[in-house]
Amino acid sequence: MRQQGWDPDLQVELFLVRGRGRTRDWSEGQPEGDRIAESEGVGLRVIAGGRVGFAYTNEVSLAAVETIWPRALAALRCAAPRPPFQLARREGRAQEGPNGQGTESLGVYDPALGQAQDGWEQRVAPLAEVEPKLLALDPRLKKVFRASYRESVGEVAIVNSAGLNEGTRATQASFSLACVAEDQGETQVGGSFFASRFYQDLDWGWTIRDAAQRTAVLLGGRPIPSGRSAVVFDPAVTAEFLNLLAPALCADQVQKGQSFLAQRLGQPVGSRLVTLVDDGRLPKGLATSAFDDEGVPTQRLVLIEQGRLDRWLYDIATAARDGVNSTGNASRPSFHGAPEPDTSNLFLLPGALSPEALIASTPAGVYVMEVMGSHTVDTISGEFSVGLVGRRIEDGQLTHAGRGVTLAGDLKEFLGRIDAVGQDLRFFGSTGAPTVRVQDLTIGGT
Repeated sequence: MRQQGWDPDLQVELFLVRGRGRTRDWSEGQPEGDRIAESEGVGLRVIAGGRVGFAYTNEVSLAAVETIWPRALAALRCAAPRPPFQLARREGRAQEGPNGQGTESLGVYDPALGQAQDGWEQRVAPLAEVEPKLLALDPRLKKVFRASYRESVGEVAIVNSAGLNEGTRATQASFSLACVAEDQGETQVGGSFFASRFYQDLDWGWTIRDAAQRTAVLLGGRPIPSGRSAVVFDPAVTAEFLNLLAPALCADQVQKGQSFLAQRLGQPVGSRLVTLVDDGRLPKGLATSAFDDEGVPTQRLVLIEQGRLDRWLYDIATAARDGVNSTGNASRPSFHGAPEPDTSNLFLLPGALSPEALIASTPAGVYVMEVMGSHTVDTISGEFSVGLVGRRIEDGQLTHAGRGVTLAGDLKEFLGRIDAVGQDLRFFGSTGAPTVRVQDLTIGGT
């Protein structure tokens, strides 16, 4: 490429990805055929001043990169100018190496999963026992609709003209379960999911019990009165709301005026029980890495501390616009796209209450187990109106399931009115949350 008109002021970056995954499903009591997926590719970014050109290829080879080089340069010439920025540099950095050496303490690679064929049948064997174990928990549970085990291994390398040469590899195993419950002519479908970096950490038993409980309690649902009410959020739902909040904490959305938190830095945005952390180095986290998708070292960041908004998440380009350093939060959905700021392992710090004590201290309200329509939430204003699956709380006890119920409010209310936080922090993918109680949200029922 140097022979093709190399500009000494031109910055060049290669983002290389290779991955493979394998899945086995069980349905109607029988195993289905394994599904195997493999992918690889390279994203090429060229930068001059603040202009950026990007192109990609589905092949990891020098010849493939050379074919997309002219396209990246053409995109560069057409790009709108932005504040200039410099790519991550190698100086002063301990290099990890392409095989993941140096990340053992982060716990992201399981050698058992890294070997595509070895031990596969032993690892999927628990699928055959899922349905008997599930049906033994409750006579109203009738069958497993689908059970799936999936494992994957991915490799990432980042090389740039500033001398950076970073590489890592990571694994993941997951188990998902959907089941059917029936009682007096009523049928309900529910499920659960668990994912981990290491196969040995995959909790099959918890997932089966959780799916059973979540499905059976839906039977016998009745209307819930409309009005303002205390709302207790199951950890899975709390995590979903944190995912809705995440874009508002990213510098690109703030700079475009598309974050409802844009003018609130340094100010209270939640109750004093809210401390929100993003930790790119959380051991065994599903978004853990020694470096982000631009090669910048990751770190543990407190975004909201006791209700006060402390910082934004930056990649290199957005940091340059604000005259600060990247926080190591550059993320790419794949090699097809350029980086932008995003969360890594995002979680709400747990409190001191058990979930049982939290519910017992709630005289009346609604316990939310699932929300529907969260994709319709306005992440710019923070306003939401979603359907919910849950149970009524009466005299500190969980009673009947709710039917035809909606929840309305905004993310500012959600953060500001949290008055109790449980100790049961659990991760759902790369987002973690405990049980929380929010006072005085709008419930739409009868």
